Amino acid sequence: MDVVALRDKIIARPEYIAELFESMGFEHIKDKGEYYSFQNIGGDNTNAIAIYKSNLHYENFSHGSQGTLFTLVMETRDCTFPESVKFVAKRLNIQGCDSARHVVLPFGGFYKNIIRDSSDVVLDMPYYSESQLPPADSLSYKFFCDGVSYQVQKKLGVRYSHEDDAILIPIYNAEHQLVGCKARNNDPNVDMMHRWYMYIPYKKSNVVYGLDENYWHIENHSRAFIFEAEKSVMQSMSFDMKCGLGIGGHNISPAQTKYIKMLSTKKVTVAFDQDLDEEEVRYEASKLKIQDERYQNKVSYIYDRKGEYLPKGSKMSPSDLGKECFVNLLKYCQHEVK
Repeated sequence: MDVVALRDKIIARPEYIAELFESMGFEHIKDKGEYYSFQNIGGDNTNAIAIYKSNLHYENFSHGSQGTLFTLVMETRDCTFPESVKFVAKRLNIQGCDSARHVVLPFGGFYKNIIRDSSDVVLDMPYYSESQLPPADSLSYKFFCDGVSYQVQKKLGVRYSHEDDAILIPIYNAEHQLVGCKARNNDPNVDMMHRWYMYIPYKKSNVVYGLDENYWHIENHSRAFIFEAEKSVMQSMSFDMKCGLGIGGHNISPAQTKYIKMLSTKKVTVAFDQDLDEEEVRYEASKLKIQDERYQNKVSYIYDRKGEYLPKGSKMSPSDLGKECFVNLLKYCQHEVK
């Protein structure tokens, strides 16, 4: 179930909002034109919650919380983001939002190493069984030394493949379906150009890494950080900053733009690697601007112009040197896109 397609269907028929929350036990649901209002379950303020029809953003005035329709479902049912998406689609009987199809690798994946360059591989977002990956019984000491805690590795399914001598990063879509897997070759003799490859090929321009795990935190704080690499998302989670997303490169695709804008966060910061030109980073960040009569967001980007924290021309990510450095970059090297 694709969350963007599901969201668009609900926005097109806002009466779904009232139908959904009435079925969940919320009372005194009123149509106020631009939004619906209703009370918390067990509460006495009939205008405690407002959900806006144009973007499904919600505010809970009694509890001081905010998010989207999906985060309200998560909080009410104590479930994950992917579970909330499935629940909403099933409760509203909305179909036709599938974004993936199940695929079994031929010959048990024997030929996976032949297809290491994804540039000539076009996939219609298939998804795979966890059994098509090696067991998650070995974590990566190298990633640990690079600032990715063992707890985060375990949570995100990172594992070490002894057969391939590689660190594997499972790639999940927003609905937590396995759609691919990246690998990092641990052989020190392998050059940088061939160090990373596709263990299971996937169309990276259709994936926003970390959305399934970090959705609630992003919505709750109305804040998102856009990194290039999956490892940067893991590093930021390791220093307890759970609002990171990865796009797998430094070009934000139309599909990724739509997923990120779907979040309707008040602040979005692009935190790409230091080797890019500032104009390129600014241009990519500008794709995430929302300028609507009812809603506008603040978009910025990190760029260390003087190289005080990240050496100029280096491939370093703003998350590479830990929380203190990241906070300083936000404080002194963050530039707003006008």
